[in-house]
Amino acid sequence: MKLISFSSLLLFATLWSSNSALPSKYNQAFRPDQITIKRTKGVVYWPGGNVPYTVSSLLSQPAKKAITQALKVYKKKTCVTFVPRIDQDNYVAFVPGQGCYSAVGQQGGRQEITISSRCETKGTILHETMHALGFHHEQSRYDREQYVKILWWNVKPGAEKNFEVNSLEKQDTLNKPYDYDSILHYNKKAYSMNNENTIEAIDNPDRRLGSFNKFSSIDLEKLDLVYPCTKAHFPKEKECVDLMERCSDYSKYPFYCDSNPAMKFICRKSCAMC
Repeated sequence: MKLISFSSLLLFATLWSSNSALPSKYNQAFRPDQITIKRTKGVVYWPGGNVPYTVSSLLSQPAKKAITQALKVYKKKTCVTFVPRIDQDNYVAFVPGQGCYSAVGQQGGRQEITISSRCETKGTILHETMHALGFHHEQSRYDREQYVKILWWNVKPGAEKNFEVNSLEKQDTLNKPYDYDSILHYNKKAYSMNNENTIEAIDNPDRRLGSFNKFSSIDLEKLDLVYPCTKAHFPKEKECVDLMERCSDYSKYPFYCDSNPAMKFICRKSCAMC
């Protein structure tokens, strides 16, 4: 059975112990000077793909419309389920703010997706909610130097940090090819100080990068890997196999297996659950 590289599924004890909270920092995303993501080292996915949410009454009608449109796309294209919050402890709150940003993955408790008047679009909401679901920027992949180059001389002073490369430990590729069309990929002029390109594809500098309003096919494949539609995506009960390449490493830490119900499907063999 083909193994899925799934190291981003480190379900750290962040949900269970405030003492284990990992450091985070902010980074710009999607459209220059408009959107920010809160980057957290350990990614925690939403159990069962169920994401309770609230929408602030202070948001504008265009913002509320964009949220509705984006969540309809998730419903139509994926098996992630956004449900209006009743009393769930962990949930996403769409709120107004000075910029647009989201944490990466489930943070535990209330976590905000902030929407400013400059980014009240369906594409922005798709982008930000995908961050909230646990996905980093595509051009932050550890292997990005094989596919794109950064034109540092065109980058705004002080914005260089936004082009950092993540390690494989921090950002798993899920065994998917580099996705130039991802809704999580920077556009070619991101953080430009002179309206010239700051990032270009190595094989074709004229290639369009990123998408402002829809998922790429690889985006959808990744969402399906992390949030599968049926148990058919998991090994059958009689199959004693792992779905992550590094299950044996993670199983050395008991709380990974004991505290996370998803591990009985993903690391059945290494967690001795079969």
